[in-house]
Amino acid sequence: METLEKNVNFKEKIVKELKSITIVFIALTVIVYLVFYKDNPLNIIKIVFLYFLLFILQGYALMLYWHKEFDFLERLVLGTIAGISFIGIIGYYLGWMGIGFIGQVIASFLIIGIMVYLIIRKESKKI
Repeated sequence: METLEKNVNFKEKIVKELKSITIVFIALTVIVYLVFYKDNPLNIIKIVFLYFLLFILQGYALMLYWHKEFDFLERLVLGTIAGISFIGIIGYYLGWMGIGFIGQVIASFLIIGIMVYLIIRKESKKI
């Protein structure tokens, strides 16, 4: 029974943090819109969304492994740095093998998805 409660707590924590990530996305969109106020708002949303999708969400997913050691903001900042470096490294090696940009993005999402699945699976078994 205790393992079920801890697993539910982990899922509740993830849902709460995803709400916080949504707030960060909205705040970042507003800040970028204030800086580039002459540009089309849809372009700004697209740019912020792509930045968020490529770097912040992937870095956050990478940092889920350390969810007990770091709080949300630390994992978000460190995860963004990790996401930028992860995309750079994966992009370099996949580009070297002749895979185009779209293939690199898809491959990075697959790798991150597999890592998140393994982390959640490990957490559910450990708890």
